[in-house]
This record gives sequence, structure tokens and C-alpha cells, in this order.
Amino acid sequence: MRLRVELSVDDLVAFSLHHHKSSPTLKRSRVWAVIAIVVMTATFSHIAGELLNNPLLRPLGIAAAIFLAAVYPRIWRRKLEQYLRLLYREGQNRGVLGIHSFEIVDNGLLDATSYYERTVFWNGIERIETVPGRTFVYLSAVTAQVIPEDSVKDGNYNVFIDEL
Repeated sequence: MRLRVELSVDDLVAFSLHHHKSSPTLKRSRVWAVIAIVVMTATFSHIAGELLNNPLLRPLGIAAAIFLAAVYPRIWRRKLEQYLRLLYREGQNRGVLGIHSFEIVDNGLLDATSYYERTVFWNGIERIETVPGRTFVYLSAVTAQVIPEDSVKDGNYNVFIDEL
């Protein structure tokens, strides 16, 4: 079974965003960041309220903390996506971007480009996750081969993923 796809920066960014969203370690990190923002904002407003003898600063600070906690995840995601795109622009990414020919072979998953050919043995695949439009074949806890659905050049994405 063979599938030919064209991998783009959008596909690599989608993997990174998916991984950042689903990783237990990164989830905990985001939760602690939100807690820190809330605590610091509430503490600062309380101290400012005491120093300036203005009782309105406390509830205003609590409202600001709640607002920041609500918008932080969206800001984080947008900034992460911007930084990822900048990082991918730093190099040519030959062999990563462009046409990939995937083939399911007896001993694993073959990935061939015009720059390399490699086979990932079945026991080298950590897990496979499918989201709408893409499948991520995890090769480690933080890296995956991305198989995009919308840029199939040859083959049947659904049949390939089912067989994978």
C-alpha cells in the first residue's frame, strides 16, 4: 500500500500545535502558567489597593486575573504558531517539506523523498494519532511523521491509514 503526499509548513505546525495541546507535560505547564498569572495579578492588585488605600483595585484585579486566565490559552496558541512558522523559515527543510512517498512494507513504514529514504520499523513507532485532516505517526514522545489528508497526490488516504 502506497500513499504520495505533499508536506507543508502548515502540516508541521499542525503537528506541533496538536502535540502542545495533547501532551500531559505541556498541559500541566499551561495550567501552572494560568495559576501564576491569576495569583500574581490578584496579589499585585491587593497590594496596590492597600498601598493606595483604594478598595476598588482588589475586585478590579480579580476581574483582570479572571480575564487573563480566560484569554491566555488563545494568546499562547497564536504566539506559538507564529514562532513555529518563524522557526521553519530559518532553514530550507529539504527532505521534510515537499513530496513524501509512504509505503507500508513488511517490516514497517517506508518514507521516501528526493533527499532520503528510511524505514521506520513497526516496533519503532510509538503511537499513531489521527485528527481531522492529518495522521501523526509518533517516532518518539515529541516527534512524528505527519501524513496530511488534504494534499494526497496519489493513493487513498483513508484506506492507507486504516491499514497502517
